[in-house]
Amino acid sequence: MGIQQPGVSVTPGTFAVPKLAAESAVPLFIGFTEKQPATLPVYVTTFAEFEAQFGGPHDGNAVLYYTVRHFFDNDGQGGFVYSLSTYNAPPPVTLDIPALSRAIEAEQSITLLAFPDCVMVADRESEQWQDIWQSMLSLCQLRPGLFAVLDAPDTPQAAKQCLTSYNGTHSEWGGVWWPRLVTPYLKNDSPVTVPPSGAVLAAMQQTDSARGVWSAPANVSLAQVTRPAYSWLDAVDLFNPEGASINLIRSFPGRGTRIWGCRTLTSDNQSSFRYVQARRLMSWCETNISNLGRMLVFEPNTELTWYKLKGFTIMWLRELWQQGGLYGEQEPQAYQVLLGLEETMTQEDIQAGKMIMNIRLALLAPAEFIELSLVFMMNGENAA
Repeated sequence: MGIQQPGVSVTPGTFAVPKLAAESAVPLFIGFTEKQPATLPVYVTTFAEFEAQFGGPHDGNAVLYYTVRHFFDNDGQGGFVYSLSTYNAPPPVTLDIPALSRAIEAEQSITLLAFPDCVMVADRESEQWQDIWQSMLSLCQLRPGLFAVLDAPDTPQAAKQCLTSYNGTHSEWGGVWWPRLVTPYLKNDSPVTVPPSGAVLAAMQQTDSARGVWSAPANVSLAQVTRPAYSWLDAVDLFNPEGASINLIRSFPGRGTRIWGCRTLTSDNQSSFRYVQARRLMSWCETNISNLGRMLVFEPNTELTWYKLKGFTIMWLRELWQQGGLYGEQEPQAYQVLLGLEETMTQEDIQAGKMIMNIRLALLAPAEFIELSLVFMMNGENAA
């Protein structure tokens, strides 16, 4: 209610803070289809919608068709699809980086990237496999919140060769899963083998929904799998505790086929982002806190604005900590938020229109912080 005094009217203002967090597991499937819609990418919530938009398996390889089917059969909750071309005239198995970049920038909700059709590359083409991995990881640098789910060559020997010789950049922004999965789907009376990326994406959605993005997408049972194409006994060399590693999918007697690994592709065993859940949680926090800051980019760059943003951020992180997303018995052990003159900013920064906030998050252990720095340009530009 307003307060009335002679010649004075004071009405308390309110500022609404979004209650809904950004989606953490919205995939983008990339590959070849029977039909190519005029507008891409297309969001589908069921396999029937995918068939209506992109057609059936036709006479082509149909890798994407069966991967998307496997995704929905493993309780996938929907995602975007980008068709590179049709089966009739497929180009070489490469990625159109400029077109994909525009699509990803246009659809800000996309968080996971997969290119199942890369399995059409021959195992012996190790350099082409590595180029595809690097292209996918580079796409994850377009904005915060992106993570690549990568497939590997078929045989253990080829997968090991590709892994051990890979020396690309941004390797913590993706993980590799192996082997391919034999399904009960039939094509020309033969079982269909699919890349694991579709089932892994579905498992990530399930894990995020049930336990949170901070939980490892591992030990998840997969549906519609007759058996892995190779036994885990053939893949001892693919797990490396000291360097880059591939995530195995194993079959257990009486327990079905399960995802049995959650490592990123980084070879640095001291990295804070050796594990998929740590990398994805940090990116998710950056996305959500950036969204909070963007509400204030047209406000004056003063102490009042800093106080508002710091308060909103602490409220959001407190809820995340209470849900179990951050380690620590007390809040100071779980997170710290710094924002202010001579704390995160100089007078020159303020005059340049920069509002700089530093956040320390305990993702792996109490009081062992990973730092996140966000720079907001107080003229309506996006945060850096």
